[in-house]
Amino acid sequence: MKYVVVSAMLACSLFAADGAGIYAAKCAMCHGADGKDAAIAGKAIAGAADAEAKIKGYKAGTIGGANKASMQASVADMSDADIKTVSAFVSSLK
Repeated sequence: MKYVVVSAMLACSLFAADGAGIYAAKCAMCHGADGKDAAIAGKAIAGAADAEAKIKGYKAGTIGGANKASMQASVADMSDADIKTVSAFVSSLK
């Protein structure tokens, strides 16, 4: 039983670390390290519950405003797993 609990905790830690890494590489430049910078991107994203749907929409080209081209370029090479991971990280930012 202890092995299962430790494994689950490790998986959660790795999931969070991957999300943080993807966020740092793909999102932080415009949205800030804490997701609260609206100066460049025009919108703070910290705590966004709909991040996954929005990222998928940008990738598919079905949503977007003034920053659509920038967002499409940023997310073009993200897998569905990457999108899910970074979205979970973004929603955890407070």
